[in-house]
Amino acid sequence: FCSGSVTLTIKDKDDKDQQVEIPQKILQYLKEKALQAKEEIAKPEIKNLTLELDVKVAKIEKSRSKTFVFWIKLSTLEFRKIIYIPIKLHKNARKLLKNAELKKIVRLKKRDGRWYASLVTEKEVKENEKNKKKEVGVDIGVKALLADSSGDFYGAECYGKLKKEIDKLTEYHKRRQKLEKCIDKKQQKKKSKKSKPFKLPDKRYRKKQKKLSAWRKNEIGRAINRFIKKMRKLGKTIVLEDLTLTSKKTKSKKVNRILNRSLMGYLKDKLLFRIIDQSLAHQAVQAAYSSQECYQCGWVSRANRKSQEKFKCEICNYENQADLNASL
Repeated sequence: FCSGSVTLTIKDKDDKDQQVEIPQKILQYLKEKALQAKEEIAKPEIKNLTLELDVKVAKIEKSRSKTFVFWIKLSTLEFRKIIYIPIKLHKNARKLLKNAELKKIVRLKKRDGRWYASLVTEKEVKENEKNKKKEVGVDIGVKALLADSSGDFYGAECYGKLKKEIDKLTEYHKRRQKLEKCIDKKQQKKKSKKSKPFKLPDKRYRKKQKKLSAWRKNEIGRAINRFIKKMRKLGKTIVLEDLTLTSKKTKSKKVNRILNRSLMGYLKDKLLFRIIDQSLAHQAVQAAYSSQECYQCGWVSRANRKSQEKFKCEICNYENQADLNASL
């Protein structure tokens, strides 16, 4: 860009050369727009940000104020400029800190424009040796969140609502996609050049997903609390599948969708955490073919699993609920 005006030579309809002078104001305007576009392209868009901070960057200090429990002291690149972030704790966090040691690691998360802090605690847990010989098996599933070998089911009543809400969410997503394609076709007809595909705002869709996830987590918490309460009374060793090795996969899109929305990973982590936290004796066994193996005769076959709920052995004709058979 020049400091003064610029003269351009262009050809008209009759293929004759004509000179056009572009003023300095227009050139300056174009320069500003070009720089602005360059900055927008260069900046990456990060919606959800997570920062893992150690003691070199962030320090946790106790607050003297009654309003806040802790302050996170963040170091910056500027000399002697420190940022203090006040931290409030919910009830469960306060309970954990009473019997646990706070570690010097902080995780800051940005979700939907709000910041959350995750603190790490360490706690010594002694294994309960009482009645270690007595065992109870537990199976993790989708229709019944938990099923133990004594015949009790936990969270079985919420499967119907989960499936109904997933169907609603899927139908809503299909309608969105159809509308986006329709609007995109109309825009492409009006414009000569191809533009980016049209996308509807996903705020409402994400809100629906978040609501379903929160409800599911609440139901998982209820089911695990009921199971833990029973195990504390019995004092038996809990035998469960090796949660680090399990991975349930299927070719069906519909079943895959249900598995993803079921938050199976969250359920496994939460269950193991609660068992360890309550000092309950537990043992992990490999879960391979546990859903296809007959409890009575030990025959393993895919044909034994007649449906998601029904189990019938093709050798000894033993019949039972599928999750109960797996827990046994």
